[in-house]
Order: sequence, then structure tokens, then C-alpha cells
Amino acid sequence: MAAREMNDPNRAQLILRLVLADLPKWASPLYIHIVIELLHRSSDFGDAYVSNEDLAKRFNVSVATIKRAFKEMCDPRRRWVSKKSGKRGYKPNTYSVNVPMLPVDRATKLSIISLDATNLAGYYHVFVKNMPKTLSKTNPASGRMVSVRVAKDWQQRWERNAQKFLDEGYTYAQIEAVIGKAFSVMPDTAKHGMQCLREPFKRLLRAAESQITSASGGAI
Repeated sequence: MAAREMNDPNRAQLILRLVLADLPKWASPLYIHIVIELLHRSSDFGDAYVSNEDLAKRFNVSVATIKRAFKEMCDPRRRWVSKKSGKRGYKPNTYSVNVPMLPVDRATKLSIISLDATNLAGYYHVFVKNMPKTLSKTNPASGRMVSVRVAKDWQQRWERNAQKFLDEGYTYAQIEAVIGKAFSVMPDTAKHGMQCLREPFKRLLRAAESQITSASGGAI
């Protein structure tokens, strides 16, 4: 049977959800790439015919790595993929993807990160980096003043936080106002990251909008 068309909307949606999924600890990004390759190669009956050698070349890894990946994915406890071995050792193996077992429902990055979310993450970062230095807690006797420590993956984390607020319907200006208000009234909490805005967000927004209304003389 001929392979399915690449523009199948159901398949495209599934692949997007796979790319955005949170992986279980036992899996690696390579496993997702292999599953997507099997989906691209699968027939109308859901079977994909491919050799370990072909996949190793496709992803520039060893055959042993591909075999190890399939051993994990075909494990009865996981069952991402089912396998039928090729006959006589030279025909490709037949694989089928068990879609209900894939981690697509574990996705936390529910939408593509927008440019607005990236800009809001950068805006938040500026506030954090402009926080005044404080006395070192690890060695206060030294009198050493240190800046707020920021995780290396701050942009990815805060982009996600910002995108969630945008997905909930808040505007860029509203989120920007909440960030400014947070660093005005609760800087010692806000400096730990945009995730700290989740609980007080609505309260901070009301305070920020009230301040804007007062400053404009009550005009709406």
C-alpha cells in the first residue's frame, strides 16, 4: 500500500503534539524523531517498513543506538511501538506506532511560543538583572555583593509562562503592566521568575489598572 500523504492534517497535528510533548525520563528526543519517521513511512494499515541500518543513517547514530531505542519503545510497559521482525534477517522490520500510548497528552507547551512571549520574557529578564546587588548569603563575612542568579534556561522557562498568560486571553500590555507592578510591590518574590506571577496575577493586574486610571484622572 502507498504511504500516506505528508499533508494529512491528523498526522500533522499528531506530529506537532509529539514535538511539544514532555518526555518521560526513560525516553530521549531521538525516540520522538524515530516515531515521527515511522509515521511518515507508515502505510494505510499503519505499518512502517524500515531497517535499523536505514534509521541509523537517517539520524547519524549507531545501529546499536537504534536497537536500544526500539527495545525501550517496544517494552510491554511502554508500547509506543510494536514490532514484527523481518524474515531471514535481510527484510526490513515492520513497525506500527501505538498512538494511544504516546505522551501527547503530557504536553505542557500547548502552543507555539509567539514573538510576544519571547519579548515579554526578555522584558522580565531586564527587571531581574536590574535588581540591586545583595550581600552574599554563602559568605556574608566577605562583604561581597552579588547579583540575582538567573538559571541558564530562563528564556525558555519564562517564554512558556508568558505564552500561558497570552493563551488565557491577557494582552501584551496587561502582562507588561503586571510585571512592572510585581517588581514594584513584591520584588523579592518576583526575582525568582515569571512563574511567581501565577497566583497573584489578577490581583497585580487590578492594582496596575487602578494605578493607570488614577494617574489619568479617572478617564477610561
